[in-house]
Amino acid sequence: MRPLTTWSYCVPPDIRVSVQAKTKSSFLSSCLGEELPEAGEPALVLDLLSRNNEQARGLLAADPADGTLTIRGVHKAIPWSSRISRRPGDGWTLGFSSPVLRENLALNIVLIPSLRRLLLERGVSLLSCAAFEQDGAATLLAGLTGRGKTTLLLGALERGARLIADQSLGLSEHAEVTPVVRAIALRRETLALAPQMLRRLKPGRRSALLVAQVTAHLTRRRLQPLLFLAPSELGVSTVEGEWPRVRRLFWLESEPRTEPGVHCEPMDVRDAVKQLSISQAVQNLLYGDIGALLDVTGGNSTGADYGALWQRTLERGLEGASCYRISFRAGDGVLPKALEQVLQAD
Repeated sequence: MRPLTTWSYCVPPDIRVSVQAKTKSSFLSSCLGEELPEAGEPALVLDLLSRNNEQARGLLAADPADGTLTIRGVHKAIPWSSRISRRPGDGWTLGFSSPVLRENLALNIVLIPSLRRLLLERGVSLLSCAAFEQDGAATLLAGLTGRGKTTLLLGALERGARLIADQSLGLSEHAEVTPVVRAIALRRETLALAPQMLRRLKPGRRSALLVAQVTAHLTRRRLQPLLFLAPSELGVSTVEGEWPRVRRLFWLESEPRTEPGVHCEPMDVRDAVKQLSISQAVQNLLYGDIGALLDVTGGNSTGADYGALWQRTLERGLEGASCYRISFRAGDGVLPKALEQVLQAD
């Protein structure tokens, strides 16, 4: 018998997630937050000991007897497989295996897409955004990868704001903003506006950031490793308990054709939702959306209206928020000015 140990976590508002593995994953613990007692039935079990029927072939295999599905794919030359099965009661087991980066790929390929589905059933849209709390209200930072979301987030945190989330968060139809992934994904350059945080890091962490920076340079940025840190490692204050409502959203655009300087202008909510939809579609292309397969294994189906329901929930959540578009030409001195716009906007 292979050893089995389980760790339990809660994704707000009430989704219990359990992780089964031989040893506790520090990566997933930093992403999912504080460990909970093993009470109650989990909505999702991530089984990292699974071998997922390795004798089978093809991208998809189904067992008609119990509705179990086995999916295989390749992400950046790394093969992976996942086995989705219905648990007794109301939940699923997500078996996942890959030769390397197992926890990271499991989080992005199976866990987050499945959480996206379950959150939507609770009136919450999952977004690929950063967010902080200031003066009792939440500010969202959105945009495609590489637009400076984490850099601006850390700059705001160093100036007294409190962390909600860096990469994945939930926005409810009542405008509440909650964390989904709690870890902060860093490159050395993302700490440009937070030098105090860089100094707080342990030497080993600073060395890891430097190695990642050198790797990105040597591979001409084809490889850009990220270091996932718990907020406590950066000395960051986090929001806990009563979740703030969204007051502002900033859509970040870095375009070479933009006039010099930082330009901030009001943005229609419908336009913001459209841009967020594009950003989410890009994320789906990178990692897929296998959460839809929960429906096939017997879950509560949102069916073909899944995308439309996600947008309607998002529109309701942003209804009372002020939305802005910040555009700038990448270069020295731009992001500090963008941070001023973020912190000073009404």
